[in-house]
Amino acid sequence: MRKKKNFDTKKRVAGFTLMELIIVMVGIVIIGTIALNIFRLGADIYGDVVNRAAVVSANRRAIWRMVREISLQKDENYLQVASGSEVQLVTPRDDTLKYDLSSDKIRLTKNMDSANELATNVISGQSSLSYKDSDRNSLTSFPLDSSARVSVKLINVQIQTALRGDTLTLRSRISPQNLHYGYRMPYHD
Repeated sequence: MRKKKNFDTKKRVAGFTLMELIIVMVGIVIIGTIALNIFRLGADIYGDVVNRAAVVSANRRAIWRMVREISLQKDENYLQVASGSEVQLVTPRDDTLKYDLSSDKIRLTKNMDSANELATNVISGQSSLSYKDSDRNSLTSFPLDSSARVSVKLINVQIQTALRGDTLTLRSRISPQNLHYGYRMPYHD
């Protein structure tokens, strides 16, 4: 036996009222706005961290390149120009390298060609080069004359970088590999 379906048209259909739907939609919009602001804050923090890491990395590369090039020198006549903001040297391969710290960028010029930027955001007045002789006496009359350049046994490099109010200072002491103790020895040949 089959049951007949009872279609009662007078029955009221159960559901949500318009007011309930509007309240739920407003709640979803408020929660979505809060979540979006939280995600945006996280993305901004991540962007700042990535930018800082890039600046720190560029400055470290610049200072380590200077350390490498200067520490591999084979004799006392490697320095061509030495001042508080630039150093020019001749490498064992007879390349002329000039490191310039006088602006807001660290620039490297190889064989007097165009300059390459090694690092940016450098504080030019706070970034410097200083030179010492074998007795650790500071050589301060810039630019150094030829006799003073030959006596340089230690170069101190300081690079200061500014990024959004923060300051990073990198320092290194560079001693040419064959001149660590101030005198060339026969086994250096």
